[in-house]
Amino acid sequence: MAEPPSGLAPRPSNFYDSVYLAEHYDIWTDENAETFDTQGDAIIYWHMLQDLHRRRQPSSTLNDHFVVLDIGTGTGRCLRNLARDARHVAFDLRDVSFIGLGISQAIFDRAAQTVDVANVGSISWVNGTALDLGTILCGGKIDMLLFAVGSICHLHAPDEVDRFMQQVAQVLRPGTSRPSSPSRTNSSPRGA
Repeated sequence: MAEPPSGLAPRPSNFYDSVYLAEHYDIWTDENAETFDTQGDAIIYWHMLQDLHRRRQPSSTLNDHFVVLDIGTGTGRCLRNLARDARHVAFDLRDVSFIGLGISQAIFDRAAQTVDVANVGSISWVNGTALDLGTILCGGKIDMLLFAVGSICHLHAPDEVDRFMQQVAQVLRPGTSRPSSPSRTNSSPRGA
C-alpha cells in the first residue's frame, strides 16, 4: 500500500462506504454486464416473485405485505430489476415491500436514487449483514429472500453458512416463502 501524503492517515475503506465508490460500482457493473453476466439472475428472481406472490394467500391483516428481502443489496440491482420487470408487464406491486440489507449508508443513498419504486408498496434500507438477520428482522415475515449470485461466498469463516441458514429459517414466513442464492458452475467471466 502506498504511503499517504504527509499528514494524511490512510482511511480504511470497503467498496461500499463512499458515495463515489457506490456510483463507480454501478458504472462498472453496467459496463461489464455482459462479461460478468450481472443480469443473469434477474429472470430467476422475477419468476420466483410472480410464483410466490400468486400462491400466497391474502392475509386478513391490513398492511400484511408480501416482503422481499435482498441480502447484500448493494446499490439495489435486484430490487431495481424486480420493479422494472413488474412495471413492464403491469404487475401490481402495491402490496409488496422491498427490504435491502447492506453495510453502508452511502450504498443505500445510491440505491435510493436508482431504484424506481413508484409501483412498489414500500422500500426500506436496513444496515446489517447476512449474519444479523435474526436480530434485525422480525421472525416469519419474509416471503422471498435473495442473496444474489456469488454473494454467499462472503460467508467464508467456519460455521458462517450454517449460522446464516439457521437465521434464514427464522425469518422466512412459514409454509409460503423461499430463499434464493443461485450459483454458477463457472464463475469466471464469459469467454475466459
